[in-house]
Amino acid sequence: MKKALAVIIIVGLILFNFRAFLPVKKLMKWKYLKSAVSVVENPSITWETNYKEALQKAQKESKTLVLYFTGSDWCPWCKKMKEEIFNSAKFAEKTACYFVFCMIDFPTRSYLSVAEEKQNKSLQEKYNIEGFPALLLLDTKEMVISKMGYLPIEGGQYAEEMLSKLKDYHKLEDSTLKNLSAKELKRLYETAKKLGCTYYIDKIFSLGVKKKENVDFLIEKYQKELKRNTLSAMEIRKEIEASDPNNIHKRHLQLAIVDFHHLAKQSILPLEAVKPLIAYIQQYGDKDHESIWRLEMMICHFLSLKGEDEKALDHARSAYKTAPTSIKREISDAIVQLKKKIESA
Repeated sequence: MKKALAVIIIVGLILFNFRAFLPVKKLMKWKYLKSAVSVVENPSITWETNYKEALQKAQKESKTLVLYFTGSDWCPWCKKMKEEIFNSAKFAEKTACYFVFCMIDFPTRSYLSVAEEKQNKSLQEKYNIEGFPALLLLDTKEMVISKMGYLPIEGGQYAEEMLSKLKDYHKLEDSTLKNLSAKELKRLYETAKKLGCTYYIDKIFSLGVKKKENVDFLIEKYQKELKRNTLSAMEIRKEIEASDPNNIHKRHLQLAIVDFHHLAKQSILPLEAVKPLIAYIQQYGDKDHESIWRLEMMICHFLSLKGEDEKALDHARSAYKTAPTSIKREISDAIVQLKKKIESA
């Protein structure tokens, strides 16, 4: 039974690759971030502990402020981060010119001053830090550029990751967003999401939904409104459908997938959740052959996880009929394993 479930999961995940569509002070220009060049001799990181002083220093020197949230004497991953990354000469060499470092510590075996403990708790709440280690890159107006954690890489590589994020942020900062096309906004939106920079995520999204030539932002808005269960969700849906009445750009497919994911998270019967996908297959199956076998396997995977193995088997067989030859063997294996699972039940 476990083997059968594993095969269905693998087929569902590998074969189906759709995704539901779901003024700032300038820092040092990214074009000058030549991180491969060291200008520091005998480098080491200087850690501030007073946030206000660290922020003032960053502002005065036009540097990015790094807030490092840690449990220095009890958190194993924090200790690894210190030993493998922060204590690395290469890390200090590549970051010293661009960052001011401030440690926000939450120790259990040592004591902080009352003022520092109050400061650290306030910063943890302000930036919604739920686990350690957490490293925030902040601009001089205390806006979050990006959030990072422990990575199993050496210090020089970690420094490159930080500098890469800073470079991407400056691209956002330097862009005249109002004059960009929907396609260009989408590219920058993905950059902002990758960074986790909520200011630019929200700003670009609000501009993107107004661009009629690209519906991707509108589909994501529909997804958000559907989750909130607002009346505007259906109006947005109608607008998306009207933008692609013949499904040339597969907007109806995207809507079906969004609806399925939304229903799958609700406390409803599995067969109810897959109705949007089945409706799409029935309506567009003759025109969108490429998507049909993928949708059938998506349904198969979901129903199998929910214990509807016989129904899942039906959809696997339907997928086999319409799948390209290169995929038929994997689907055939899934069918065999489903049969065995049903027989052993």
